[in-house]
Amino acid sequence: MSIKITSPIEGFTGKSVFGPTTVTFDKGVAELEDLSTPLRAYLETKGYTIEGVEVGPFDPAKHKADDVIDYLAGLDRSDEAGRAEFDRVAAAERASEKPRAGVLKAIEKAEADAAAAEAKEQEEAAAKAAAAQASLDAQGGDGA
Repeated sequence: MSIKITSPIEGFTGKSVFGPTTVTFDKGVAELEDLSTPLRAYLETKGYTIEGVEVGPFDPAKHKADDVIDYLAGLDRSDEAGRAEFDRVAAAERASEKPRAGVLKAIEKAEADAAAAEAKEQEEAAAKAAAAQASLDAQGGDGA
């Protein structure tokens, strides 16, 4: 089965490398024989259109634990769509009759890593704000 990928950049001609996979676009379209689930998830969150693959939401119950972990790892959680998909799949795994320990552990680690990264960003923002205020205070300004 041939898989058609349409670039979000209309008419793009060239090669794009995604990890071990090189995709060659001609006038905005590329065709592949195989597309990994994590790469499909990544491409979809970045605006690519994928045709010729099973359409529908990823169902963790229909996949091996390693495939679910790979799928979740391939999601770009820096945007709302990626975060929503991660949360949806994580909730489905947790609600299943037999949640898999390895998948749950990967979910918990990803959530902890995301929380730590967010806390670090907040700390850095607070430090920058404090430095900016200190600079204003040193100049005799009140920030108003």
